[in-house]
Amino acid sequence: MTKLYRANGKLLLTAEYTILDGAIGLGLPTKKGQILEIIQCSNKQLHWQSFDHHMNMWYENSFEIRTSKIIPNKLKEDPVTQRLVQIFNTCLEISPELVKKLIGHKCRTILEFDKSWGLGSSSTLISLISQWTKTSPYDLLMKSFGGSGYDIACANNNQPILYRKIKNTPEVTPTAFNPAFRNDLYFVYLNQKQNSRIGIKQYNSIKRDKKEFIQQINTITKAILSCNDLISFKSLINEHEAIIAKCTNQKTVKERLFNDFNGALKSLGAWGGDFILAASVTDPTSYFKNKGLNTVIPYKDMILS
Repeated sequence: MTKLYRANGKLLLTAEYTILDGAIGLGLPTKKGQILEIIQCSNKQLHWQSFDHHMNMWYENSFEIRTSKIIPNKLKEDPVTQRLVQIFNTCLEISPELVKKLIGHKCRTILEFDKSWGLGSSSTLISLISQWTKTSPYDLLMKSFGGSGYDIACANNNQPILYRKIKNTPEVTPTAFNPAFRNDLYFVYLNQKQNSRIGIKQYNSIKRDKKEFIQQINTITKAILSCNDLISFKSLINEHEAIIAKCTNQKTVKERLFNDFNGALKSLGAWGGDFILAASVTDPTSYFKNKGLNTVIPYKDMILS
């Protein structure tokens, strides 16, 4: 018997960093995500394989399921093994009776996007395991990796969302965001994956009152939802960049890397890597390719709406 589960990737259009402190973020589920295939087998262990978007297997291990924990057969110190052990041990901590459910299965994950892109290989994994084990994905996240949880919300929704974290409780509101100027929006991969956990740690180390920043970001998020023209949108994302730069003591991506770009640029998620958003009346692909950045994806090809 085979079971299939699927989760969407994610991009955060507004409220990066400040979403951790209760700001309202506009989350965009992506068309590409991750699939989990579960096959029941006679083996009494849990066998795990991971495949990339070219169907090349890049990870494999087997795990022994004991009363309260999962133990890898190959005691590798690699991040993937540690991640799986952490997630499944959290599942068993939440629901000890899952021991019987995990035994005797072959699991295969298939990424639909390049695993270096930062579209949510971890968040989609948590969503997929939670779907299989019927465990709260937010509980799994908070008890394992931590974070705001917006990426989990995107994994489980097929349209843009407004996300706010009130104390430790997620508030998810499906919304509409399919602007008339979407053909002037592009996602550009910066050729370096950003570790969001490091970005979160750095942000949390900044001790200052962030209430004013959060209020400003909330105003921008609401304005972006009702924005009807590219000029206003570019002004809003420029303002957003300036606020986050001030809040985190960083330079904007345009100041650091693309000062001569004729358009507006916005970082997405933890600053310094992964994707940025480019807003331009002309196709910016050649500009970025001249900078050595060959992955430029139109909005309509990336985002579920």
